[in-house]
Amino acid sequence: MEASKSCILVPFSFSEYSFQAGRIAFYWAEKMNATLLFLHVTTEKELAPLELQVDKVKEQYINEIDSKKLPDISFEFHLKQGVIEEEIKRYDKKLHPILVIMGTRDKKQKQLDLIGSVTAEVMEQIKTPVLAIPNEIFLKPLEHIKEIAFATSLGKNYLLNYDKGMQFFKQYTGNIHLLHVIETDEIENKEAYDIKQQKMQDLLDKARLAYPQANITAKFIEPTQSRARELNFYAETNQTDLIVVKKSNRMWLLNKLLFASTAQNLVFHAETALLVI
Repeated sequence: MEASKSCILVPFSFSEYSFQAGRIAFYWAEKMNATLLFLHVTTEKELAPLELQVDKVKEQYINEIDSKKLPDISFEFHLKQGVIEEEIKRYDKKLHPILVIMGTRDKKQKQLDLIGSVTAEVMEQIKTPVLAIPNEIFLKPLEHIKEIAFATSLGKNYLLNYDKGMQFFKQYTGNIHLLHVIETDEIENKEAYDIKQQKMQDLLDKARLAYPQANITAKFIEPTQSRARELNFYAETNQTDLIVVKKSNRMWLLNKLLFASTAQNLVFHAETALLVI
């Protein structure tokens, strides 16, 4: 790895959607001036057969770079024996990557498991932002993402958290929709509602000043259902490419996604990628 560059960590499972997540990682690495580290973790004691598979994957990516299908980004593969969640956390502490890119389902999970248990645990336990890519879709390269929904709680440090999320979208020229699912008690309390409105206006003003090339709008969503379902509905009806969820919001969203009853009802749109910061 190039010592002077930041790193993006990409857990890899040899599945087709894992290949595609890797391809997407090349584009994000190019925009962020980063290298890529692919990590495959296995419980098998014999690693030699997997080393042959790794060589094939590396060859495939190299061929795609040579044919100009992928940007020419420095990358390497690590093959480890152990528990995948623990190895990812270990690598995160060791390398301090700027982003972790993961698929949201492995080959053995049930059809309605919306977020893989590994991805969900990683999101909960590391501080590094995680980009979760559902295997039903091929997320567009970063420069082709035109619709971003930024979910905000308008709570403590909401302006700082917005800056943290937008670090991935410097020079972004598409549409950014600042969303706040407002609680019923806030609607009924005029003072609380006015405070939220002012915070949203402050955030909108800051965003437009910092990113004048993007089209930025703000919207309050009055919930008729759960916040996760409201975001799902918004993403579906507005052809959203990516939803950004701030760290302060990650727990309620993950909880909504992980309960079986919610997952079975597909509360989060399966064709929308999720960036947890």
